[in-house]
Amino acid sequence: IKLMRVSAPKLEKLDDVNALEFLRREGVTDNAINKLWRFFVFSMLNVPLEICSAAELIILMKKWSRPIFSQVGFVKIGLGDIYVKNAKEYIENKGGKIHHATVTKISFKNGKIDHLLIKNGENHEKLTGDIYVSSLTPIDLREILPEEILFNDFFKNLNAFVPVPYISVNLWFDKKLSHKKFWAMLNDSSTSSYMNTDFYDQSNIYEERSDKSYITSNIIFSEAYKEMTDKEIVDKTLQELHEAFPHFKGKMIHSHVHKIPYVIYAPTPGMRKHKLPHKTSVDNFFLTGDWTMRDLTQCIESAVTSGYRC
Repeated sequence: IKLMRVSAPKLEKLDDVNALEFLRREGVTDNAINKLWRFFVFSMLNVPLEICSAAELIILMKKWSRPIFSQVGFVKIGLGDIYVKNAKEYIENKGGKIHHATVTKISFKNGKIDHLLIKNGENHEKLTGDIYVSSLTPIDLREILPEEILFNDFFKNLNAFVPVPYISVNLWFDKKLSHKKFWAMLNDSSTSSYMNTDFYDQSNIYEERSDKSYITSNIIFSEAYKEMTDKEIVDKTLQELHEAFPHFKGKMIHSHVHKIPYVIYAPTPGMRKHKLPHKTSVDNFFLTGDWTMRDLTQCIESAVTSGYRC
């Protein structure tokens, strides 16, 4: 109730305070912090309490408190399978064209974007348009902006964003491990002894995989594990699985480790002032992405909403 009453000016001031300091200031006990808040903030905002903005935590709690009725759902197909085909058809039916190419540079002239340099296989081409909308991460966007634009008064804020990396572990087994769709392993101390944050048994989510367990897990904020080999990561994940299911006798038949350098930006104290609006200082250039949203935390929903608003 108290969080719901935080005014906009106070919220922005709390962006300079970390979430751990804020919770302790509000009288939350260390026992509650270690058993509840550490995991909740880490899994939802993807950074430890000590380096998470209190303002971002408050925004998250406000959004979570509003729904009268809510459920947790699992999609039965990949998210790309849901929207890509319809989006492609919509664009093409409107006369648009989709280029399967990589943008290597944005070129500016007379205060506007003049063209994009794109690489299509071995070919380098120029692509021009009336309006340019970026859905890139701030990390990727700053790689293709010329230096004089990247460090001007508007775009220099891009340099403040720090990525949150993930490691996704995929394990295939010869038999069922459980009938659970999701689980996590919690600590009751300030230092986690677990590498993985959350686990999913996809055989209980995807109907076509129902006979043998296919386990996926997320190692969130994975910088501390970047030097580990894939084998070391798999071995540690198996150890954590056996702790959760000590009687499981199945055999792993395949594994894959996927290292993702950027999933979201790190919502550290002081970051909100660096968020950029949809309309840039360049007349024909607009931005989308969760990092442009001030009233939502970084997530898929926030990214989609930014596209509608832009």
